[in-house]
Amino acid sequence: MNQLIQCILFGLCWVSVSWALPREAFTRVSGVLGLAFLAWIDPFAAGILLVSSTTTFFAVHRITNQNGTWSLIMSVSLLTLLFAFKYGALWIPLGMSYFIFRQIGYTLEVYKGEIKKGDYWTFLAYQTLVPVLFIGPIHRYNAFERDVRRRRWDPVVFNSGLMRIPEGIFKMAFMGNYVFSHLLPQYIDELDGMAYVYCESVRFVANTYFQFAGFSDVAIGLAAMGGIRVMENFNNPFLAQNISDFWQRWHISLSSWCRDYIYMPVFASTRNAAFALFLSIGLLAVWHAVTWNYLLWGLSHILATLVYRTWVNRGGQTWLRTLHPATLYIGHLFTFHFVVFSWSIIHFETLGAWIYFLKTGLSIHGTLL
Repeated sequence: MNQLIQCILFGLCWVSVSWALPREAFTRVSGVLGLAFLAWIDPFAAGILLVSSTTTFFAVHRITNQNGTWSLIMSVSLLTLLFAFKYGALWIPLGMSYFIFRQIGYTLEVYKGEIKKGDYWTFLAYQTLVPVLFIGPIHRYNAFERDVRRRRWDPVVFNSGLMRIPEGIFKMAFMGNYVFSHLLPQYIDELDGMAYVYCESVRFVANTYFQFAGFSDVAIGLAAMGGIRVMENFNNPFLAQNISDFWQRWHISLSSWCRDYIYMPVFASTRNAAFALFLSIGLLAVWHAVTWNYLLWGLSHILATLVYRTWVNRGGQTWLRTLHPATLYIGHLFTFHFVVFSWSIIHFETLGAWIYFLKTGLSIHGTLL
């Protein structure tokens, strides 16, 4: 909750200053403000961001343009730096997972020729954009640079962003912190057996959604108030028809990043969809945590996606829909419950704790059968 308050206060300050100064000064002011705000909370993170961003920018435009080997080396080096802090240090600098992924995306876009010659201050402003500095979404450089060039005062866009903020606060503070973190547990803890396992699993995944989607709404709203359009991060994920559809609706900025920079390049070079899927979802899993729970969670989604693709390729989906129009909703129900079950794995720190949790589904009045 403190991070949400800081994001809103810093974001409103960024919005005010960015419109008060001449448009030509936006990138420099935004970059300095972002670094200053981050340094206020985590000075070490601000230092890492500044050094890694500056190194990445100048290295990219000197040695990686149209050079796949150097682009790969830089991307792997950045990932290594991230995981070294994430799993080799006592803590990870604030926002590092997001600004490292933005740097990797920039590196690969330069290699592909999508970015011809960037401007350092625009790149730094992109890296330190205040609304998304702490917890994303992972927006793209091309979209940011385009918005900077076209940035003009637009009351419609400003008001749409302003209205988005209370929506995000409602999701995070009321639905997440109160309903799904405080109120419902009091009733769910009174349940036994499968009722407890099912309701607690639904509660956990719903709380995860409202917390993260709420923060994303606030970030997107603040960015819009400042004239920057940040990509949507969630699109009614629990209404997904299948597991592939789910990942096009859940944490869109991260899943699309994995698709564009891991899955598509690996598939293009190997023509092995299963291997590309394994690497992209595997990276997504370890990006969160290197534990048996997250590895099992990632594996379950890899297998589910492969099974779904096989089902579609063999005409299973077409055949099912010919039976009755109502079969259309089978995919919705199956996907929702698969997501709930798989998310219960990462609800716990160890596999043993998760297995014990599942065993409570076989219990009656707290006694395991």
